Amino acid sequence: MRSLEPKRILYVAYPLLTVSEASAGGAEQVLWTLEHEMANRGMVTTVAASAGSGITGELFSTGDPCLTPDDLERRNHEHHERILQLVRERAEEGRPFDLVHDHSGSFWQRGGEMETPVLATLHLPRHFYQDELFENVAPNVSLNCVSQSQAASFSDLKQMIGVAENGIMLSGFGHHTGNRHGLCGWGGFARKRRPILPWRSPRAPRCRLRWPARFILFAIISVTLSSRLGRVLSARTWLHLFQRLLSKPSEGSSPWQRHC
Repeated sequence: MRSLEPKRILYVAYPLLTVSEASAGGAEQVLWTLEHEMANRGMVTTVAASAGSGITGELFSTGDPCLTPDDLERRNHEHHERILQLVRERAEEGRPFDLVHDHSGSFWQRGGEMETPVLATLHLPRHFYQDELFENVAPNVSLNCVSQSQAASFSDLKQMIGVAENGIMLSGFGHHTGNRHGLCGWGGFARKRRPILPWRSPRAPRCRLRWPARFILFAIISVTLSSRLGRVLSARTWLHLFQRLLSKPSEGSSPWQRHC
C-alpha cells in the first residue's frame, strides 16, 4: 500500500546558490540540515537546487549557480519551470511527491499549478514580502515561520500553520585544539540576495567572501578606537561594541547570523 511506503519529499532551494554542508546562507544551512535528517529517517528526499550542490538524497539540478549580479529574474524563472516539470513527470510516472517543501522564498507562489501539497518556510520578516503575495494563496499551500517573533507578524494569515525554529548541526563545530585556518564573516539577508563574488588571498586562493558593510564599519571602528586609546580592548568590550553596532539594523535588514 502507498500509505506504508516512505514519503517522497521535494525540497526547493534558493536558486542562485548551491546547497551543501559548507553553505554560508542561513536558509541553505537549514535546508541542508533538514533534508539530511529526513533522509536518515527513511524519507525519500529530492532537492531542487543549483548544480554542484551536495546533499544526502537525490539532487535535481535546475541549472548552474550564478556568479554575476542581477541575474535573479532569469535564474528564478529557469528554477521554477524545471521544478514544475519535475513534479508533473513524477506524477505521470506514478511516483508523485507527497510534499513540496519550499525554502526558496518564491516557488510557493506557483503552488496553484500543481496538486501536490506545498509547505513554504518563510525565513524573512514580514516587511520583506509584498502584501499582494498573500492575497490569493493557492489552497494547497501552507506556510510556516522560523521563530515566534517572526510568526507574530504573520498571525493574520490563515495559511500559517505554526513555527519550526531554525537550527543547524553543531557536530560540525566541535572543539579544535590545533591551528585553525579559516575566516569568520558576519552577514544578513537582503531583499534580493546577490551571489557571493570571488575574493582571493595568496593564503586562501579558494576562499569566496562577500564583506558586509557593517563588518567593514566595525573593523574601522575597532582600529580607530584601539589607536586612540593606545591599548587593545578586551574581548568583552569588543563584544559589547559589536552588539551596540548591530542593535539598530539598517532598514530592510534581518537578524544577523554568524558563520564560522
